[in-house]
Amino acid sequence: MPLEIEETAQPLGAEVKGLDPTVTLNEEDLRRLKEAFDRRGVLVFRDLDIDQGFQAQLSEQLIGVEPGRGGSGESEVRESYISNRKAGAAAPYGRLQFHSDTMWAKEPLQVLSLYGLDVGAPVAPTTFASTIFAWKALSDDLRSRVSDLKAVHSAGQHKQFEDDDLIAAVPERPKSTTTPIGLRHPRTDETMLYVCEQMTHEILNVSPEESQELLESLFGYLYNPENLFHHDWRNHDLVIWDNLAVQHARPNVAQDGPARTLRKFVSPLEGIAMEERAFNYSPVPAGGS
Repeated sequence: MPLEIEETAQPLGAEVKGLDPTVTLNEEDLRRLKEAFDRRGVLVFRDLDIDQGFQAQLSEQLIGVEPGRGGSGESEVRESYISNRKAGAAAPYGRLQFHSDTMWAKEPLQVLSLYGLDVGAPVAPTTFASTIFAWKALSDDLRSRVSDLKAVHSAGQHKQFEDDDLIAAVPERPKSTTTPIGLRHPRTDETMLYVCEQMTHEILNVSPEESQELLESLFGYLYNPENLFHHDWRNHDLVIWDNLAVQHARPNVAQDGPARTLRKFVSPLEGIAMEERAFNYSPVPAGGS
């Protein structure tokens, strides 16, 4: 049976039905998945009983990487978790602002995926925002103002708001990079609105006041409800997304709340993932140490 790909009403996100993890994807189904991934940014698969190796393989296939190339075979995939139950897992509690992982890097990660291992109810969703559709939605005046400007993105969390439930990531060796606000996607060549509320520190060559005003205006387009897709987690959900074309966030997670253990895959092929391991992103309470 051919795969069914059902797009959401939002400009991003699609649910894929009929994928059998025990059967090798044929060329036509893989082509359709890659096309949907590039067009919609987020793919959701429900009720999949899969291991870390399958999660890694499918994630990399969607960005055009042959399985196992570059040391990402099943035996070498690093186990990583987002969990309020599993010892040593990342982000065990708190709220996460919108961001793309390793946005501070010169070559940020291209693909991320999470798999629901132990999900209680009600559990905090993951919310996604499209950087591509946000750029297209900009008013002509705002696009003209920022089209030649650049922004600085820093590791950790650049707080835009003072929230008690906000995670404060603490990198041991903070890094940063500077990119155009209108950044070209390396695979699709689409223009992305490349700023985020968690990591974007400032816009260059304008006053601090104008930088803040411009960021607030751009965030209004990025995080407009019409540009958001919410995923409500269940056990055995697999969600794979384009880490450049899509930003992600979550509301507050209570450490003693319903179980929320998600297995994460980060492809090491871009090289930055290995470097990321040297950073300590253990969350602490906002304002804490």
